[in-house]
Amino acid sequence: MQGLLGFAVLLALAWALSEDRGAIRWRTVGVGIGLQWGWGALLIGFAPARAAFLLLNDAANALQHATDAGTAFLFGYLGGDNLPFAETHPGASVVLAFKILPLVLVISALSAVLFHWGCCSGLWRCSPGCCGGPWGSTARSRWRRRCTSSSA
Repeated sequence: MQGLLGFAVLLALAWALSEDRGAIRWRTVGVGIGLQWGWGALLIGFAPARAAFLLLNDAANALQHATDAGTAFLFGYLGGDNLPFAETHPGASVVLAFKILPLVLVISALSAVLFHWGCCSGLWRCSPGCCGGPWGSTARSRWRRRCTSSSA
C-alpha cells in the first residue's frame, strides 16, 4: 500500500507543480508506470532475472570492496582503514570525499571506458526508440532507422 500511495502522491505532486497541465502525456506516464510494474513483477516472479540482478549486485560489491581497499591504502583511516582513536558515534568516521565519492568515480570511469570500447553504445543509441519515451514519433522513427541500419 505504501508503494501505491507513493505512486499516487508523486503523480499528484508532479501534476500540481506542472506549468502546463494540458501538455502532460498521460500515455507516457502510463507506459512508465507499466514499466515499473513490469520490472517489479519480473524481479519478484522470475528467478533467473532475480539471479542476474544479484550477480550485478555482487559485481558492484566487488567494485566497492576494491575501491575501499584502495582508498584505505591511499588515505589511511580517512578512507576507511582502522581508526587510531575510539569512535564515539558509530558511522561518524565516514568521510564522503574519501569513502563514497571514490566509488562513484570508479564506476563513472568504468562506464566511460566500456562506452568508449563500444560495449554499451548500442544500448544508448537505441534506447529512445526502444523505450518509446517522450521523444515524439518522428524522433522514435529516426532512432529506429538508425538502430536497425547500424546493427545490420
